[in-house]
This record gives sequence, C-alpha cells and structure tokens, in this order.
Amino acid sequence: GYRKILKAYWIKDNDRNVPPKTHNLQYIVKQTKLNLNEIDFAYLAVLTSWNIEARYPDYKQKVHKTATAEYVKQALIKTEKIKIWMLNKLQ
Repeated sequence: GYRKILKAYWIKDNDRNVPPKTHNLQYIVKQTKLNLNEIDFAYLAVLTSWNIEARYPDYKQKVHKTATAEYVKQALIKTEKIKIWMLNKLQ
C-alpha cells in the first residue's frame, strides 16, 4: 500500500536504494521531493497510527470503537484519493 509507494518515492529521490525501516509515513515523505498538501500530509499520521495500533492487542479495542462504518467509508475514500495522486506523480 502506501508504504511501498512512499518507499518507491524515497528510492527515486535519494542516492541510496535502501529506504528507512519505518512505518511512519510522514517521516518517509519528509525525505522525498513529494509535495503533499497539508491535509493529506496530516492524514498520513492517521494512517500510520492505524497501522501501529492494530498490531497491539491493547489498542485493538480502541481501533474497533473508532472504526464505524461511516468512518471506514470516508477513510477509504481519502486513502484511495491520495494513493491515486501519488501513483500518478510517480510515473
């Protein structure tokens, strides 16, 4: 998903071909020439938190409460919009 696309940007924009080992999407973007608008950049923090929180049992209940049907629907729309934008820029 996002991490693979962003790491492709990282490789494109950096001399080394081994991107940092991190799930922090904002950290990766900051090391590229990719120019996300403020709203989309801020949303990457949300995506990063979902990735990290879903890995730990203590957070699963919190994630489950947040993930209402409407929230997930809107999150998928935002995520797909940013993903398509990034893929278009990569070409």
